Amino acid sequence: MTESAFTQEILYKHILDNISDGIYVITPQRRIVYWNPAAEKITGHTRQDVVGKTCCETFLRQIDEEGSPSCGVCPGSLALQDLTTHEKNVYFQHRDGFRVPVLLKATPILGPGGTLIGVAHIFQDNTTNEIIYQNLEELKKQVYVDRLTGLFNRQYMEMRISGKIDEFRRYNWKFGLIFIDVDHFKDVNDRYGHAAGDEILRLVSQTFQANTRPSDVFGRWGGEEFVGLISSAEEQDLFKLARRFRMLVAN
Repeated sequence: MTESAFTQEILYKHILDNISDGIYVITPQRRIVYWNPAAEKITGHTRQDVVGKTCCETFLRQIDEEGSPSCGVCPGSLALQDLTTHEKNVYFQHRDGFRVPVLLKATPILGPGGTLIGVAHIFQDNTTNEIIYQNLEELKKQVYVDRLTGLFNRQYMEMRISGKIDEFRRYNWKFGLIFIDVDHFKDVNDRYGHAAGDEILRLVSQTFQANTRPSDVFGRWGGEEFVGLISSAEEQDLFKLARRFRMLVAN
């Protein structure tokens, strides 16, 4: 090795050892040959723990956002297969047992003549982004979810209905609306009290939630009134669905 090449190698290693992103490199046989200090800090696994082992061994237990094991379909595996860069949000298992959300990017390393000599993985701790996302989701719930019933509120339903009307005008995508009013609800409140009335509203809401397709949305319109937004609805199917909900609530 020439002095120039030796100096360049030291420089590259110094850079990789001191950046804040986690980096590890695997061979075409998936064996880890490099693991930088940031990777140690993010995962808790030292280079002594991982170098020489294959990335599919259990120390990271990589899973995707759905909670499914991703070994074999992770960015690194895909980069090995098609020699292009892949990126994905995944979770690593920290040495202490908890899950660490990371943004993982895998890039193939090509040698002379385009020969694959390995894959470099760069990952960032996404914990802050995960917290921000969870806070945003919680904020959305506070703004758009009815606290008593857990259904979406009128503000959210009006927004969704407006969107469906726009889709119908643009693409002629059909949808339907079902309005449901609980009969004699005032009599229940007057006779048994508001606590009993609230419990009825919760039970009705749970009935809607348990019997609604994933593509449909139910919300509380106000008081004892509810509205269902039904996707891809033909008129006869809409009437059939409305009768079904009426029967379920009545019983």
